[in-house]
Amino acid sequence: GSIEERRIGGIKTWVERPPVSRADRLASTMTSYFKHSTASWAPRDKQKLETMKGLIDQATSDILNTVDWGANMQMVDEVNSTDNSDVLSEAVRLVRKRIQHKNPRVVMTSLTLTETLVKNCHTAFHKQVATKKFMDSMGAVARNFGSKSGRDDLEVADKALELIQAWGEAFMPMRQQLPLFFETWDALRREGFRFPETGAGAPVLSPAPVIPNDVGVPAGVVSTGPNNGDAHLAAAMAAVSMDAADAGYSPNNGYQ
Repeated sequence: GSIEERRIGGIKTWVERPPVSRADRLASTMTSYFKHSTASWAPRDKQKLETMKGLIDQATSDILNTVDWGANMQMVDEVNSTDNSDVLSEAVRLVRKRIQHKNPRVVMTSLTLTETLVKNCHTAFHKQVATKKFMDSMGAVARNFGSKSGRDDLEVADKALELIQAWGEAFMPMRQQLPLFFETWDALRREGFRFPETGAGAPVLSPAPVIPNDVGVPAGVVSTGPNNGDAHLAAAMAAVSMDAADAGYSPNNGYQ
């Protein structure tokens, strides 16, 4: 511990302060940052973020033995009810901190939460995920857990690679607006990482919800109506895939 000066009954004395663990110091720093960064927010936005924080903690708890789909889908509803970039950015930061956890169980539930949100949320949320800090964290998960030998560790690494590849492919039509999805995938391929074979499973993205001021092409691959932007994205994805094939590009092996 450390020694600090105190006055007890007007008499100067010295007392030993108990040691503070690294985790406690980090938690204190995070709490201070959290309060500072939201100080000027409207009460409604503060409450929404507090709700999101609780759901993130619940969905990524280290005591979970299975995915808490209730918390995952509640988080989807919370995200889709706002397009406030500050709220979304802070929510994504909180998820990223859970992805950086050392416990593979926490990281796996955090990846599942991220997958659920990307699949079911709107473009404004995708913009916050497609940032250098978040995608660097995804790459770090693949590298760090992939270098270990435990089954849980390798499953986490595979999940990270699966999501990186899925996003790289799904967001190819939006490379100008969201370049880091593709760039992260491409960088790991060039490092020699082997990605899972793509199949005809569930779509990576669901039809994007419509919220006020949500601009841009909704990210989805299933058209639910004649005016839905998802049809445009699906067509664009097909065109990009054909162009890539013509150029000799293979998702798993790169350019031939």
